[in-house]
Amino acid sequence: MPDGDSEDDYEEKLLIARWELTAEQAVTQQLKNEVSKGKTY
Repeated sequence: MPDGDSEDDYEEKLLIARWELTAEQAVTQQLKNEVSKGKTY
């Protein structure tokens, strides 16, 4: 297996992992916002 392929695969996995982390943080932030809204009203 050529090195180029595995390197591309690694970069793709890195991008996916980063995207998943960002999505998770966005969901967490949204939940925090909803909780704080619930306390306000």
